[in-house]
Amino acid sequence: GVQIRNLTFIVNDTSNVSGSLSRGGVGNAALAMPWPNGANTTGPWSLSDATLENLYFMGLGGTLGYQSAAMYLQASPYNTHFSNVRIANLAYGYQEHYPTTNVGSGVVSPDHNVFNNFAVTGCTHSFKSVNGHFTHIMSLQLHLCTYGLEMEAVASSGSIQPSNWTLEGAQIEECTNPWSVAGERHEFHDLAINNIASLALTLNGDQ
Repeated sequence: GVQIRNLTFIVNDTSNVSGSLSRGGVGNAALAMPWPNGANTTGPWSLSDATLENLYFMGLGGTLGYQSAAMYLQASPYNTHFSNVRIANLAYGYQEHYPTTNVGSGVVSPDHNVFNNFAVTGCTHSFKSVNGHFTHIMSLQLHLCTYGLEMEAVASSGSIQPSNWTLEGAQIEECTNPWSVAGERHEFHDLAINNIASLALTLNGDQ
């Protein structure tokens, strides 16, 4: 698979191009795997058996309203390893998405992806997965974001709701909406959510 290592991405967030792209509201992205039409069942190019390591993503001007992203993955990643990733000051950090049209015709199912030492700061949407299965996260830090960890279930061809996540060690701090989790058979260990208004919550167990 593809290997991307030891790079810094500075994302152009000085203008809003989201209206001219079929990305469900997302504009410029440092790393984009588009799949705008789910009826294209021959399959778009996606991250499969890939390694992304020692990467830093940041906005050029920190203008969150212009909808720029670090990673925007409409085409579902599979068996991809993300290690030592830092994202700062973008509207979208790590963002999985479904096809913009004909979503019921395609299979939206990110599977067996691994995240190790993944940090997002100062973003609107920090970390969002759609229909993810057997996702393994080790050390996740989400800080000063509007939305923290988001798992979304979307009806598509042959897919089911998110399931079988393992999250080991996470800190979600000072996020307005820290936690939106769908699906079943998840395991959470050493998860701390704090400094969100008066909320202080630690989870360690199953869902």
